[in-house]
Amino acid sequence: MNSRFGVYTFVVILLTVIHSSGQEKIRIVEGWGTPYPNQPIEIVGRELGERSFTKKNSVFGSPDWLKHLTLSVKNVSTKNILSFDIDILVKKDGKVLLGIPYIFAPYSDPADTNSMTEYGEKKIGVLRPEEVEKVKVRDQAMRAWRETLMRYQVDDVDRVALDLRAVHFDDQSRWMYGQESRPDPEIMNWQSENSVCGVVIHHRRRLKCSTKEY
Repeated sequence: MNSRFGVYTFVVILLTVIHSSGQEKIRIVEGWGTPYPNQPIEIVGRELGERSFTKKNSVFGSPDWLKHLTLSVKNVSTKNILSFDIDILVKKDGKVLLGIPYIFAPYSDPADTNSMTEYGEKKIGVLRPEEVEKVKVRDQAMRAWRETLMRYQVDDVDRVALDLRAVHFDDQSRWMYGQESRPDPEIMNWQSENSVCGVVIHHRRRLKCSTKEY
């Protein structure tokens, strides 16, 4: 009787291990290659929930790992950063299917922000020089992109790549793919008429001020 119970216990444990190994496997987050010499932000840390990456770019994770992926971003420029846009590129057969946006913006309401300080507090306001913040994909964005992945018949993503797209500063200048620019004065006039709480509304982003949503 005891021997049968021992065999049964062993089988249950073995099946549990097999099931777990099928759920969790190595997930890889590739960097964005050689950084531009004037790149204003730097990824200084990566976490998957409470789990740290075993190596610089890999970690064990379950199929829904992307919604738990947190990036620690440092402002290495000399200016205050108003917002930035990092995409997580999902590929299939070597081709990019879509980009899941990690967007930082200075929300005035702590309930809106998807960013935390390095000390675990809600991040409000600009990202100052040498300051580090933690940012993750918003839940609603993750749900939308998961539906898109299903249409492409992608049910488990094990490798993604980072793509730094743009950084906006509070002096109205912008960095994009290694190029810095300032808007035309006429565009500035338009922006000032279409801003919320002094914050310019850029594409692919929503800002909330009081009860108005844009």
